[in-house]
Amino acid sequence: MVIFDFDGVICDSLKLCRDACQFAAKQQNSSVILETNPFRYLDPVTFEAVAQELGLNENIFSRDVASYLYEYGEQAPFFFGMSQAIETIAASHDLFIVSASHSDVIRQQLHRHKLLSSFAGVLGGDIAGSKKEKIQHLQTTFKTKAIMLGDSISDIKAANESDALSIAVTWGWQPQGYLDKENPTLMVHHTYDIAKAVISLETQLK
Repeated sequence: MVIFDFDGVICDSLKLCRDACQFAAKQQNSSVILETNPFRYLDPVTFEAVAQELGLNENIFSRDVASYLYEYGEQAPFFFGMSQAIETIAASHDLFIVSASHSDVIRQQLHRHKLLSSFAGVLGGDIAGSKKEKIQHLQTTFKTKAIMLGDSISDIKAANESDALSIAVTWGWQPQGYLDKENPTLMVHHTYDIAKAVISLETQLK
């Protein structure tokens, strides 16, 4: 079983998600101007955590972010080579997404890229539970260890705390040096290395 984070791993959505957070902040009459990457050192990387940093209502903020992303999600491309990597891995593994973004937003974007059928399930931020709890639930349900692909320190923490394996990607929202602190099982620097990294960990999935 292979679990992907979505934003920053599959989808090149940093600018879109930053703009969504800016929109959500303005909806609560905040005059704050967010930096280019407000998620760089955030832990956990969730929209609720951004709202908390800004002193805003987390539930309303998350709702407004989801609304913005649902309307403008088509503006964010998938990283080059990601579709091929997903299709290759899906041929021999069950794939899931565990993300802070709303499940419907993720499904919409996967459908647009003709990848929705490659995933057995999408567990977005609208579904109760932390990433750790969702990984544990999937491992318990399918009775197998998971590989988690993430671009944030909270992704790697969730995998480590769930006794899952982890692959940190360096093209996402948080810097390599920050990811190193959580000791991911592997680290990859290009999308075309994902399938090879998954294959190298297969013997540890039993």
